[in-house]
Amino acid sequence: WVVLADLNTPQMNGLEFLTAVKADDALKQIIVIILSGSDDEEDIADSFRLGAAGYIVRPPDYNKLVEMIRTIHAYWTLSKLPHGSASTQSDCSGSLQ
Repeated sequence: WVVLADLNTPQMNGLEFLTAVKADDALKQIIVIILSGSDDEEDIADSFRLGAAGYIVRPPDYNKLVEMIRTIHAYWTLSKLPHGSASTQSDCSGSLQ
């Protein structure tokens, strides 16, 4: 699963959402990308510190968003392979094309 979460929402902000997701064993594998109007370095650093896989400042560039999701997916897929797997090299090169 990939979730795009807004940093500023009325009931639960993106940082609170990240904290809750990453603290729950059943949910912590969810990939969270923060989407925000803020380009504040502290907001960005806090998001990554709490487990965000990416941070996109609004308005998002569609191509950058798609590329970020593809890159995160490729990393996540490769991280699930056993270390030393003979297929790691071919999987890596195929995923990034």
